[in-house]
Amino acid sequence: MKTELMRLKQELKMAQRGYDLLELKRQALQITLRAVKKRIDVIRAEAAAAVNRAYDALEAAHQDIGINNVEKIRRGCLADKGRMTHLPLAGTTVSLDEATITWQAAVKNLIAYIDAENEWLVLQQDLRKTSKRASALQNIRIPRSQARIKYIESKLDEREHETIARLKRITASRL
Repeated sequence: MKTELMRLKQELKMAQRGYDLLELKRQALQITLRAVKKRIDVIRAEAAAAVNRAYDALEAAHQDIGINNVEKIRRGCLADKGRMTHLPLAGTTVSLDEATITWQAAVKNLIAYIDAENEWLVLQQDLRKTSKRASALQNIRIPRSQARIKYIESKLDEREHETIARLKRITASRL
């Protein structure tokens, strides 16, 4: 029973250390989440501005060469994930070239925004998982270990008192 008590005390010490480490991780994740959220706000504003510029450039190109050609450029930029598309030299104007470039920049900004949002979601999931683990240690594992230790210590104390009482009876009967 004493070896069980020693094992439980060691287990309790490890659980408390694990809880402390999970709390540190949780705090670090919260700080990181706040920083990522600020970065998302900045990227969102940049992406919105880039999309607005792209629509303005599209409107200018539309006025110069017509809606059909402009829509082909916009769809091409979106389908090509922001990579540079090769346009034929004939039939293009400066406004069309500007529209192409601004849409490519807008798509790149939107991709950066999506990446930052995804990072934020992953950090949030990790924070939830860490909080659940810390809560389980604090509310279930540690109290159970403490209760077992208390029970074993009370049983050992009871045995010790019985042993002392028995020894007193033995010494009293000898006298």
